[in-house]
Amino acid sequence: MYIVLIYYFTRGEQYEEKSLNYLTRDNPFSRGSNGFLCERGYNQFTQKGSQEHPSKYNSLVASNKSLTTKYNSLVASNKSLTTKYNSLVASDKSLTTKYNSLVASDKSLTTKYNNLVASDKSLTTKYNNLAAENTKLKGSLASIISQKNGTIYIDGSKEGNGDFVSYNGKQYVSVDGIVPALRGENENYKYVTSSNSLYVGTFPISGAIQLTNLPYYSYNNTIYINRWDDESNFFVNGKRMLTGLGVNLRGSWDGNASMQYKLNGKYKELSFKAGMDDKGIGSGETGSIVVYADGNVIYDSGSLETQEDAKAVTLDVTDVKLLSVEFVPDGGYYYDGMHFVFGDPILTP
Repeated sequence: MYIVLIYYFTRGEQYEEKSLNYLTRDNPFSRGSNGFLCERGYNQFTQKGSQEHPSKYNSLVASNKSLTTKYNSLVASNKSLTTKYNSLVASDKSLTTKYNSLVASDKSLTTKYNNLVASDKSLTTKYNNLAAENTKLKGSLASIISQKNGTIYIDGSKEGNGDFVSYNGKQYVSVDGIVPALRGENENYKYVTSSNSLYVGTFPISGAIQLTNLPYYSYNNTIYINRWDDESNFFVNGKRMLTGLGVNLRGSWDGNASMQYKLNGKYKELSFKAGMDDKGIGSGETGSIVVYADGNVIYDSGSLETQEDAKAVTLDVTDVKLLSVEFVPDGGYYYDGMHFVFGDPILTP
């Protein structure tokens, strides 16, 4: 390895180069065995160079420091880039895993979709078959069932309309027509398909009971339960009561009538309808129904008369032990035409 130092001397516009002697093993700048300048020679050389050309020397030192700084910066940058590279490699692996998972999910969803499409085709075919069968059955039923809308009369009076169906030699009337005609337009009724049951009036409540289903504790005078002595139903202004108490007072010698029931605190509400039966129409007689709870009046109907709708009542009977229903004629004198009705009484726990 050879090092040549060139000195430039300015003489006008001319330059003269002076070459130093080549380094040999015998001069002060001889190399070591590894091919680099030995420390002694290097120190002598740099010392001589710094003495002869201090400005160039200092410039080289500064340049060396700058290059060292840049080098260190590049090393640090390289480490940072290596870290980022490794992070990107890891991220790429994660994204690849997610991508593969999505591809598998897509295949699964595609399979499910194809299954649903096939199922839809099957159901469509079944629906079309059922629709055709239904059309066929309707045609068959039309030949054996006759359905017409008609008028419903009760005791010669028009009470409503309903659908009439003739089938297999029997006549049927729609519930929506017959119930309002028999019980009035405001009557509650409900047909429950699951149990094939028709409920009219008060719907059943768990534990609820008709008052007349309880055994009475005591009574005074003649009282009819659920129907009159001629087996006819109770009717108040044309509306039938399915259950209840009926009283027909026949003259002043009969006195008031009453009936008692032991509730023993088991119930919370008593509902009923108070009125005069249609049997008394034309008599002009009036009277009231009074309800007692453990000897205290909790309801007084006031004067009742025929050809008026029954009064719907709900009473609180919480903790009541003894219930009494009393039938009282107005004026203390009455005739055979007075017919009280305590209709559809229901106890609710």
